[in-house]
Amino acid sequence: MKRDLPPWWSVLYYGLLLGTLFLFAELAEGIYAVEGFAFDSAILSWLFEQQSPLLTRLALALDLLGISYFLGALTVVAALLVWSRSRSSSLFLILGFWGAVGVNLVAKEFFERVRPDLFEQLTPITNSSFPSGHAMGSFAFWLTCWLVVSRLAPGWRWFAGIVGCLFAVGVGASRLYLQVHYPSDVLAGWALSTAWVMGIALWYTHGFRHLSPVEVTPVVQAASPESPSSEPLPPIPVEPH
Repeated sequence: MKRDLPPWWSVLYYGLLLGTLFLFAELAEGIYAVEGFAFDSAILSWLFEQQSPLLTRLALALDLLGISYFLGALTVVAALLVWSRSRSSSLFLILGFWGAVGVNLVAKEFFERVRPDLFEQLTPITNSSFPSGHAMGSFAFWLTCWLVVSRLAPGWRWFAGIVGCLFAVGVGASRLYLQVHYPSDVLAGWALSTAWVMGIALWYTHGFRHLSPVEVTPVVQAASPESPSSEPLPPIPVEPH
């Protein structure tokens, strides 16, 4: 059987889902209407002042690990590994990551935001900036994998959650350090990927009403030969008419 989640979990879940959609809408409106936010240039300027050879190598490594082709290949491998155990988990992994990539491409084509030009880009890119594809892809990869691990291997839930979150945040931060994205691009990528994964997770987790399956073997008590219930019932006498 499955263990029911506490009632407050549904409130938290739907609140987070609506909150991420609202955050993305606010960021998108700011990009579309006023072409940016004051904190964008302030954060990029501060990160420019922190640049060093060591941090640059780290940022470039995270940039390479967060590329969609690499994470997409890992997603396919993970889906194949869990196929025999849970086909719905395999499908959820594919939809969670590659669906987010598709949504990101559509959003980029719609907004067509130009890349930052405050400082020199440490890895030159010319395509649209909003929302960040690296941030959106890495966050979707983490969320889908964490939900699958939580369902199939709940003992690893905390480890997968912490490590995956640090990786996704690191990828997003590296895009800012490399001066190829505005902070609002990264925030929008995180918000939109969260909304996407949580939306399709409603199907995967059956509305988030249950945690991971728990197998329960019913115990059937055998009747003892000496117990009265094991004795044959006496015949019912029938009176002659």
